[in-house]
Amino acid sequence: MIDPGFKKYIRDVLIIDLVLLISIALPFYVMMPVEYALSVVASLALTSTSSIVGFYFQNKYLHAPTEEFVSYVYGSMFFRLVGLLGAIVFILLITNFPQISFILSLFISYLCKSVLEIIFIHKKSTQRHEKS
Repeated sequence: MIDPGFKKYIRDVLIIDLVLLISIALPFYVMMPVEYALSVVASLALTSTSSIVGFYFQNKYLHAPTEEFVSYVYGSMFFRLVGLLGAIVFILLITNFPQISFILSLFISYLCKSVLEIIFIHKKSTQRHEKS
């Protein structure tokens, strides 16, 4: 069974993606060649995957001892950043996506989802300390 907090997090990530699709990808699709909109969709998919993986580890190890929690959270953060960098390089090398729209939408999406992660970590850690 999936944790309700995890479901809520996935829902919020999808809401962010929908807002960014409407505000960034749709105007690109209407005014520019289709590659611009596709680059936004690719950046949203990358950041959503990274964010959901990160939240999974944070949620899984929330009740672990502090050293273990920090180790897994920062470890997953490092591997997610390396994986994201590899995916960015790979996508830019094999596709004809416009680099500026891809990187800019990636940055905006990463920033939004990082803020969402921080909010959820704060809520979870507050609940953790209240239970103790």
